[in-house]
Amino acid sequence: MIPPLPSDLPALLDELNVTDAPQQRILIATEALCRLRQEDHPLVWAQLHEIVAGELLDGLDPPDLEAAISHFGLALSARVGVGDPADWADSMNLLAIAYFRRREGNPSSNIEQAIVLLRQVMRTCRRNTAICARTANHLGILYRHRIAGHRDLNIERALVCYRRSLRLRGRDADPIAWAITLNNLAAALEDRVRADRAENLELRR
Repeated sequence: MIPPLPSDLPALLDELNVTDAPQQRILIATEALCRLRQEDHPLVWAQLHEIVAGELLDGLDPPDLEAAISHFGLALSARVGVGDPADWADSMNLLAIAYFRRREGNPSSNIEQAIVLLRQVMRTCRRNTAICARTANHLGILYRHRIAGHRDLNIERALVCYRRSLRLRGRDADPIAWAITLNNLAAALEDRVRADRAENLELRR
């Protein structure tokens, strides 16, 4: 039997829903978390951690990436077998973005960790075209900026990801996201052209 929510939690959640200020949302969500146990309400517990993580990632200037990574990790640990797989995939994408932006640790290792996360999403959410399209675009960005491996191969992998995203999403479904991915594809194609020119110049020497 699921225990009832603490009596003062609904008021906190209502306040959270009408507050836009990132710092205030972090404080309210953190206070709500202090009133919950993960084992009693894992989904609500995960959602609150996702709210905190999202504000730490995109609400603060500068972002607190280390704390965001920690909160996304806690949320994902609570989401195992619980809730909507689309929400799990969203958090995985955001966690990958946090690793990509991360300045702590080894840059190459951070990107590799982000790639691992998004590959897992692509394997798990194959039937959800919207998730796959968004994840493929993010994966293309990671491959384009990847440090490990051969540069030419990474560019080709990025191109594959962008084209898959465009094919899955379609222009009419989300014109803005489609246009962003198209621009990403054009940038990767330009990278390939520059790489080919550099190789040709090297061969002429």
